[in-house]
Amino acid sequence: MNVERLVKTILLAPLAPIIGLPFSQEIKHRVNDKANGKCEMCGEEVGYMPPHHIVPENALKGIGIKGKNVEENAVCLCSGENGRGENSPDDCHECVDQMAIKKRLFWKDGEFVPLEKISESAYSITEKGKIRESKRKKHHKNKHK
Repeated sequence: MNVERLVKTILLAPLAPIIGLPFSQEIKHRVNDKANGKCEMCGEEVGYMPPHHIVPENALKGIGIKGKNVEENAVCLCSGENGRGENSPDDCHECVDQMAIKKRLFWKDGEFVPLEKISESAYSITEKGKIRESKRKKHHKNKHK
């Protein structure tokens, strides 16, 4: 690692969850240690896996939800034997992404759960998301009068 990159890493590390830097090396190691080399969805032993976002970092930003690069939002998932992609049935990483995108369900502690069951420290709601939530609540309230 060159000196300039090392200095940037040290100076920016405390800001990583705020400015959207990738998972830190420390988080990657802790999450992998916790997973003990196994995919947290299927249990396949694969050794080291780059952490995956429970709440996607960018896939839901169109609706105002942005996953953070914090340990509470990290899980180790395999990419299966057949590689990556939506049509790979053994790709746990892709399966989890598709559930988040299509059904708004997130892989946490061995099951798919709604966003309300995820720690608020794991994601942020942008202004667009706050407006959508406000409209949803207003619609729900009017529907049940």
